[in-house]
Amino acid sequence: MKPRVGRGHRGLSLATPPSSWGLILPPIPHSGRRGPRLASPVGHSLARLACTPFQRKVYETILKIPMGEVRTYAQVARMIGQPKAARAVGQALKRNPWAPAIPCHRVVASDGSLGGYTAPGGLARKRRLLSAEKAPHG
Repeated sequence: MKPRVGRGHRGLSLATPPSSWGLILPPIPHSGRRGPRLASPVGHSLARLACTPFQRKVYETILKIPMGEVRTYAQVARMIGQPKAARAVGQALKRNPWAPAIPCHRVVASDGSLGGYTAPGGLARKRRLLSAEKAPHG
């Protein structure tokens, strides 16, 4: 039986991650749905992850956001060289199966509001993560 990715994860497939990933962080499930647990990609090249090239660029960029700081979806879009892709950045982050290891919680809306967060715990967890990092948030 082939593992499948839940709704909202089109374009992603489950690749077998290197066994060393489990040594860095324990597997982090993206959602509360039943299904496979995904290993953390932190500390490894994102080139081997099962995601689109656009998603990879977004994930590589947000990995560079220092703890305690936030960026807006529009800023991330400009950082990847696609200034009109703020909504697409949000969609890529929505499909991030490695949250919070790939820190999508550090990306907020241009008006300072939290935006969205689809990992377990939703916006309340995003707020707690940002508070724990002493990052500014709405």
